[in-house]
Amino acid sequence: MCLRVHEYWKLLKPRVLLAMVALYAASYLASYAHQGGGPLDVFRFASGLAAVFAAVGGSNALNCYLDRDIDAVMVRTMARPLPRGSVGLRGALALGLLLLDLDKITTRFRMLVKCCKPTSIIFLDQVSSVTCTTGS
Repeated sequence: MCLRVHEYWKLLKPRVLLAMVALYAASYLASYAHQGGGPLDVFRFASGLAAVFAAVGGSNALNCYLDRDIDAVMVRTMARPLPRGSVGLRGALALGLLLLDLDKITTRFRMLVKCCKPTSIIFLDQVSSVTCTTGS
């Protein structure tokens, strides 16, 4: 079981994923410090971190799925899980799409929480739009 989880983890390209998550964290904290500090909005930071993790991980898994034929013939990439057959095609595709959907859900939720009173929400295929009113 642990070996199988490790193979799915490799689909997310952990070095790229962790670099992007670290970049998000560093830029968020630098922006926070530049704006003068104050109480750190832990929810906003953590939900943004989750959204970045899901978006980058999902994109990487989907990239592995789409490039599996090229990866099979390149010496540098032929040891990846899909060309080796240690992860099934359906599982790789499902993981990528699941993470991308999780990113969309997380992003929409962050948009709703950020607004005081959401008055209308329009979910389009790839675009979310939230109109908010501020309480006076």
